[in-house]
Amino acid sequence: MASLVQLFKNACSPNPWVTCFCVVNFDLEYGPNLEETFPETNFSEEEKTNISFLSLPDSNSTIESDTAFCFRFRNTSSPNNFYYGFSFFRQQRDSTNLRGFMQKSIVLISPLPLFSVFRKIILQLGPLYFLHGIELLETAFRNIATWPQLKDTEYFELPVLGSVIEVNLPKLSLIPNNPDNLSRVNLACLRNIPYDLWHLWEIVLTAKPLVVLCNSPVISTEVILSLLALIQPINFAGDYRTYFTINDSDFKDYSEYCEEEDLPHALIGVTNPFFLKAFEHWPNFLIVSTQPAKPQSSVFSRSFSNFGLKNRSNQFNNISVKEMRSELRTNCKNTFDIDKQVIKNITSFNDAPSDLQAIDIAIREHFIHITCEFLIPIETYFATLVPNESYILSNFQIDQLPTVRAFDQEEFIANYFSISRFSFLTDINMKKSKQVDLYKRFLLSPNFDLWLNVKCNEAKIQIEINYLKGLNNIKIENYLKEKQTVDILDLYLKIHQLNVC
Repeated sequence: MASLVQLFKNACSPNPWVTCFCVVNFDLEYGPNLEETFPETNFSEEEKTNISFLSLPDSNSTIESDTAFCFRFRNTSSPNNFYYGFSFFRQQRDSTNLRGFMQKSIVLISPLPLFSVFRKIILQLGPLYFLHGIELLETAFRNIATWPQLKDTEYFELPVLGSVIEVNLPKLSLIPNNPDNLSRVNLACLRNIPYDLWHLWEIVLTAKPLVVLCNSPVISTEVILSLLALIQPINFAGDYRTYFTINDSDFKDYSEYCEEEDLPHALIGVTNPFFLKAFEHWPNFLIVSTQPAKPQSSVFSRSFSNFGLKNRSNQFNNISVKEMRSELRTNCKNTFDIDKQVIKNITSFNDAPSDLQAIDIAIREHFIHITCEFLIPIETYFATLVPNESYILSNFQIDQLPTVRAFDQEEFIANYFSISRFSFLTDINMKKSKQVDLYKRFLLSPNFDLWLNVKCNEAKIQIEINYLKGLNNIKIENYLKEKQTVDILDLYLKIHQLNVC
């Protein structure tokens, strides 16, 4: 899985920040139509179809409006990588159009998941495009082409059309394909499903497949990003689609029936109720509407025993998302009960901006606490696998770089109760047997693999630093006297290849 910095270096576009700008219009005869790209880009037919359909809302509305949302689609020339689209959609009354409206989107396409950066840009460019046309996008693209090379842990001031966007991207070289600045996502969009938040935390933590049905791509974008933020500082390693349609090139693979263990580790945001039928074999389905969930709805969700939503989708025939009640339908285990104080904090507020901010803080602080507490036993065990500075210096061998021992999951589980000297989440009623089960599910998930990969990379860098300290503490000339030229050259190359050199 390529890191953000690697994606930047591998970008085929002459502008590694932005691949191109697109203009997509809804044509009454042909449907979504990719009218223009600047600069001209050699997208495959599948990619053109994805851009065309994902750039426009998959719903009917008679309201004049401007909306902005994001989407993610597969790079067909490099299937393990993705493009990211940032769409500004305008629906405006037009008496010359048989549909009665002009429906057009301006889209920024990038190989980088810089959601906070590119959402700002498309919100700025969208209205200006409708005043000045394609020339404005050409100017913006040339501005972006002057941006500096993307580096790790660096602050940027990025000029575009007379304004400056400030960006700080720490440690993104270690975290592949995750949206930047999830700390800025407002979790208040989850306020209508307060009783299901703990269940959702477990589903996302263990990377179980989840479909999220919302009323618009704007809301589905917010909800999917909020679910990714819910498990911070753990990063989600599966596929995530902030907005997904039946025309996506991955729809066929994702909608084909298979056993639960063969389903993708994915969070899929949709707006078409047809997905209730098409994805009825998926075990987890979240409906987020303006109608709040019933109290204790997660308990109701656990009562379903059959795999997936099969035989449950018919009740939603001919019903719009607005008419549905927010609800989580799942067969996944729920390890612990809700926190009544957090529920009270969430439900005691209204929809005023200040209240939404308070809801965001209440949800974020609680789940960061839960996630950090959850990680303590794993981090404690991992620390025993890494040779520390004292060990490296006291056992220094110039021709042998210490390594991180392999993470033995069975050993961790067997020693969990001695590693964790306090009960995980003592403020929540959870039996220790359930704690172990949750850890087992997490250790089998790609989220753990990503976490372990990041921790090992960080540990290797620290080991190299301590190795160089040991090298400085010895009389290397005595060592070199006894070695052949080829051995000396081999040592030089080994030191030169260290990440910290």
